[in-house]
Amino acid sequence: MKHTRRNEKGQFIKKYNKYNLSNDYGIGYDCNNKEFYFDLEDYDLIKNYSWFVKANGYVTSRIRYNKKQREIKIHRFIMNCNFGDKKIIDHKNGMKNDNRKCNLRFANKYSNRQNVIHRPNSTSGITGITFDKEKQKWRSRITVKRNVIHLGYFEDLKDAKMVRLDAQEKYFKDFNPEKRKLFNTIKQHDIE
Repeated sequence: MKHTRRNEKGQFIKKYNKYNLSNDYGIGYDCNNKEFYFDLEDYDLIKNYSWFVKANGYVTSRIRYNKKQREIKIHRFIMNCNFGDKKIIDHKNGMKNDNRKCNLRFANKYSNRQNVIHRPNSTSGITGITFDKEKQKWRSRITVKRNVIHLGYFEDLKDAKMVRLDAQEKYFKDFNPEKRKLFNTIKQHDIE
């Protein structure tokens, strides 16, 4: 669905978002009714743009900049990143549509890559753990600043996960996607 429409004269009319401002944070809805989140204090900053949630999850808008159409991402806009600015903004919880400042932080390219959730086709359910068919064991490893660190081979997936999670805690600290997702589940349920 397009984010602009034409009036009876054939001119484009910008389509604006709908907003719910009744919570502690704002909820915006794009033209496909997909939600995105922001701080209420940023409402005046974003309200005059037509935001939409792209297939990759980012909330974007199109603006005219230096006589060209440019795409801006709401998280970069909220954090005052200009075009050409090389600053990287990380979504702490991994949700690209959650653009509240409590979920955004500046990062470097290495720490931002550490905060990636495992691939959907992962057999182990966690990044860095694969099944070695030749050895018939789970291999656990971690990549830190382009260096692959082998953590070991394990008969039991649970053991491979524990070693991987411990390594993530050691090397990634706050930029640890599995920490928020799996750590409590594994510590509480799998070890019992």
